[in-house]
Amino acid sequence: MAKDEKYDDAIGAVVARMRENWPLAASHDLLLTMHLHRLQALMLENGRMLLSNYNLGLSEFEVLSALRCQPDPWIVTPGALCDILLMSSGGLTKLLKGLEDRGLIDRPVNFKNRRSKPIRLTEKGREIVEAAMVDVKTKHQSIFSQTLDEASREQLDAHLRKLIQEAERRNQAIGQK
Repeated sequence: MAKDEKYDDAIGAVVARMRENWPLAASHDLLLTMHLHRLQALMLENGRMLLSNYNLGLSEFEVLSALRCQPDPWIVTPGALCDILLMSSGGLTKLLKGLEDRGLIDRPVNFKNRRSKPIRLTEKGREIVEAAMVDVKTKHQSIFSQTLDEASREQLDAHLRKLIQEAERRNQAIGQK
């Protein structure tokens, strides 16, 4: 980070203060990390606002989307859904109950294993998640396409994939995941 670099956002200002008051902590990599966190927070908030039009929270949308990604009849076991969503079964149970009460999913009887009831996306759930996905996708596409040209978006995607792969590799190396 150059000392005379101008900061035109709140994150840059934080890093500038850090550089003044705690120079060992300030770095361009910290600035990048903070920008990634801020972008994630803004995109999630954007998604929350859009999904509120469908009376959905982010986690509910993720469940419905994961089911919609399954082959018709959009059914999956609770364990498989936990794996897809990287969520614990306890966290999933409350979500499923709310979605079932609203008729967005149902839980048919599993005659082979009565202890495990599969989760199926209902027609109502399919209609809502497909409509919500159109809104979320359109909004996110407009943010990216109005800011970056196609080549820049592809380059950003490639760089983010590399960073994610390296972070995952390092986490696995120290026994985390």
